[in-house]
Amino acid sequence: ILVITVAVTALASFTLPNYNFGFAVRAVRFLFIVAASLYGFYGICLGLLAFTLHLVSLKSFGVPILMPSSPGRHTVADMIWQQPVFEVDTRHYALRPLRKYLQKKIVRAWDVRNKKRLEEDES
Repeated sequence: ILVITVAVTALASFTLPNYNFGFAVRAVRFLFIVAASLYGFYGICLGLLAFTLHLVSLKSFGVPILMPSSPGRHTVADMIWQQPVFEVDTRHYALRPLRKYLQKKIVRAWDVRNKKRLEEDES
């Protein structure tokens, strides 16, 4: 089974367009193969745990890499279903914005939901 797994992952490595990213995936793959050959299924589980802990600890410009799911203090609607861009009006809390709102409320005459608001503003 290990030979089949190695063959499938080797074929899957050709789908990565970036050479540097492919090299990183190849290195992690070999670490998982060594862990699996030494400890079996427990080695794979420990490898996944270590890999997940590493991803959670990474930050880019002070913002966690797994920001929508890792802090867990607030719920984020974008994590599963993203809103249309013109409906997003607040910045994310983890970015520590100086201004919470991106811009004033956008009112479009062609949008049925905002038509009533446009009529109220005109009167």
